[in-house]
Amino acid sequence: PYGFDDPSVLPILDLNSGSSEAPAEEWGLYPMFDRLLREQKSPGTKVGIPLLVPIDLLAMPEKIDDFEAAFVMLRLCEELCSKLTFVGAERCKFGPFLKVALLQNVFTELLPLPVGPVAEGPPICLVDPIWAPNGCSGVHPLMTRSAQ
Repeated sequence: PYGFDDPSVLPILDLNSGSSEAPAEEWGLYPMFDRLLREQKSPGTKVGIPLLVPIDLLAMPEKIDDFEAAFVMLRLCEELCSKLTFVGAERCKFGPFLKVALLQNVFTELLPLPVGPVAEGPPICLVDPIWAPNGCSGVHPLMTRSAQ
């Protein structure tokens, strides 16, 4: 009833000839193709670079006084490094260099090295409030003995 068996309705496709010879209406003639809805949509205006979460490098503390502050500072350092890792080059050109500068600041200036048992002796008498608040021979209140 629709004329699918009638060869005069269907187009003759010659694959050996070039596609420029056949008009555009003939090569894509399908039964009931005109029932499909065609909408011409414009792509719209150009979308800019998406906004990202700001990276606040000044949130790092200036001084560490105890173990809990050192732990908070290391977590903040990890968060800032992950933000600097996934920021695009179009937003921050020197992301890897900022990570190196941040880690250098954390491990050379902010986070002190443990004092050790020799510095607790009488000539120097230093107390390490972060790594050994009860002395090197004492037990740290927040760490186990194997971590010390």
